[in-house]
Amino acid sequence: MGNDRAIVLGTTKYSDNKVIVNMLTEENGKCGFLVTSPQKHRRQGVFMPLMPLRLTIAEIPHSELFRIKECTPENTLLGITSNVTKSAIALFIAELLTKTIRVCEPDKALFSFLRDSVEILENMTDSVCDFHIHFLLRLTMYLGITPDLSMGSYYRYFDMLEGQFVDRCPINRHFLEGEDAYIFAKLHLDDTFSFTNQQRRRLLEIFEEYYALHLPAFGEIKSLQVLRAVFS
Repeated sequence: MGNDRAIVLGTTKYSDNKVIVNMLTEENGKCGFLVTSPQKHRRQGVFMPLMPLRLTIAEIPHSELFRIKECTPENTLLGITSNVTKSAIALFIAELLTKTIRVCEPDKALFSFLRDSVEILENMTDSVCDFHIHFLLRLTMYLGITPDLSMGSYYRYFDMLEGQFVDRCPINRHFLEGEDAYIFAKLHLDDTFSFTNQQRRRLLEIFEEYYALHLPAFGEIKSLQVLRAVFS
């Protein structure tokens, strides 16, 4: 199949000496790669979450999995691995992508967005505390579930099912008002706004509900517990 670029999403055990490494690739979409002797690669940090790689890959006959013939990291991600907050965010984003990207078809726009996001997180020197919040919003554009926040300055309620601000209280129970609607609108109105820890925790809950409403197979994001602990 030739050469490709990839970003690691996570690994799952296949057998005692093999793992499946799930990646988002530029040319082949979301793929699983069967890797033997994973301990060696784990020590080298090659398959850590969000690691950008250059690959030479081949198909495995009669399998949906692929084989890695050559693998070279494009970045060591020392800026992420040496920072507890960045590491927690990277783990969360990798699991989020694993849950939300279901199809295997290539999506170069999504790949470019993710690759740029990893690079930004790696190189950030200012506070990264709001990075994952803005990432959650921007990812919705590539998933086709973007909320319309443009009327946040005018209407009091955000209808989670309809994905937009409305002037009357929705008849469903999935809506935001008051402080919740205010901080959600701020994501659109002010990119420089710095949220408090309490607001970040609440925004995570809001996005968790929003994603679950619009992506039925979304499920539980286990790394959220780690992220909440970091910002507690």
